[in-house]
Amino acid sequence: EALKNGGWSPAEVAGLRKVYELFKYAEPLYKKFQPLWQCSPDDTDQLAALSGAYLKRLASCRAELSAGQRLVVPLGMRLESGNRTQVVLLLEKKATGRYRFIFICPSLVGLAYHEASAAEHPKLKYRAAMEI
Repeated sequence: EALKNGGWSPAEVAGLRKVYELFKYAEPLYKKFQPLWQCSPDDTDQLAALSGAYLKRLASCRAELSAGQRLVVPLGMRLESGNRTQVVLLLEKKATGRYRFIFICPSLVGLAYHEASAAEHPKLKYRAAMEI
């Protein structure tokens, strides 16, 4: 009601609810992911502990999803060049035991590994998301 009184249309309120639902579980996942992302790959004990905590949080968030709900999952990769890049996984629960995965690479570092098109020369268009 407060949003409606603030000039928001019913469609805008519905859109905001969808965004809220999408990011409802993202914050606790990001809180577990950041120390893991910053951990040295040489510190195997710390890496194992942080990975375990992150995966436990991810499993609990996934278990709370209902059919049709989505979860934003932060991931990261170390590339052959030594660079790191963050990747986002959008996990959508279709039905019990069935999910749709969308991998999104928001980083310029990772684009070298993606399909590209020069159909609109001189612009290169990268395919920075993949659905499974």
